[in-house]
Amino acid sequence: MDKKMLSLILFAFLLISGYVPIAVAHNAPFPGSYSTDSAVVDTIREPETLDPAWCYDTASGEVIFNVYETMFLYDVVYTDGPYKAGKMDRFKPSLATVWAWTPGPAPYTKTVTFTIRSGVTFHDGATLTSADVEYSWERWMVQDRDGGPQWMIYYPLMGIYTAKDPTSDPYFGDKINNAVTSTANT
Repeated sequence: MDKKMLSLILFAFLLISGYVPIAVAHNAPFPGSYSTDSAVVDTIREPETLDPAWCYDTASGEVIFNVYETMFLYDVVYTDGPYKAGKMDRFKPSLATVWAWTPGPAPYTKTVTFTIRSGVTFHDGATLTSADVEYSWERWMVQDRDGGPQWMIYYPLMGIYTAKDPTSDPYFGDKINNAVTSTANT
């Protein structure tokens, strides 16, 4: 082996062996500026939005899932071990106490009925109704931002992939209104 190659290998070895990852603890900007009842969370970036109808990024979702309640949650038992705990096929109630899946007319695949938990109040004391849930779903569907998540629900509910599809018609709002309906408690 010539001297150049040996020198290059030795140099590469020294570079690699000299690399030591360093974990940096974040200190409070001012001594005593954090109380024991607060948490400092490092994240990828700042949230893009706090609007659930606009969110399709991890940073926003992280905040939204800690602020808003969902219809149901994954029923993950972390003590089950890695092979059972990570499965997302079990659910537990949150805003919905019961949900039922029934076959629907073609091209729709299913009809889902959620029974809304009673006694849920907003921050101003107003009681949550099933009409509020319907409004939230319809508002989410109307947004249909480019690159947003709405495509995931359009096809199961309406048989299309986007509101911006060239085959859209002027009655699209009515189709959204008919795709999501509410009764007194569902």
